[in-house]
Amino acid sequence: MTTLRKMRTKAFNIRNKRDAAHAREIWLAVQHPSRPVAVEAEMRQVMLALHRMREQLVKFRTMQLNGLRGLLTEYGEFMGKGRATLDRAMPEVLPRVSNRLPAALVDTLQEQWSALSGVDGQIATIERRIREWKKEDGEVKAVSEIPGVG
Repeated sequence: MTTLRKMRTKAFNIRNKRDAAHAREIWLAVQHPSRPVAVEAEMRQVMLALHRMREQLVKFRTMQLNGLRGLLTEYGEFMGKGRATLDRAMPEVLPRVSNRLPAALVDTLQEQWSALSGVDGQIATIERRIREWKKEDGEVKAVSEIPGVG
């Protein structure tokens, strides 16, 4: 659903989201086209998009960390939460599990752990771009200071 449609039909929201109810919301919204719809400034949309991409990467990184930790727990390797804990434990854990697990699994664990550095790099790149953009453009700096954006 597009943002415009969401904003336009929100005032006409009827209970739960069954198809018939949703169709009625749209029909009601079309009957009142004079209702103003707030259009976000382009700069704010871009800033929100960058932050959204960063948030997705952070969630993906967390998911990968928890997945690796959980999988290793299934094979008797317990470790605390967090990236630093995983990074400290993996050099010791991988040789230990390589004695009792298939090489394909150990290699995949190694690859997934190494891939986290790439995700860290992507997050750092987006953060760097946001910082540089703030320095160059006063409008961007103003938008980034809005609560929930910056």
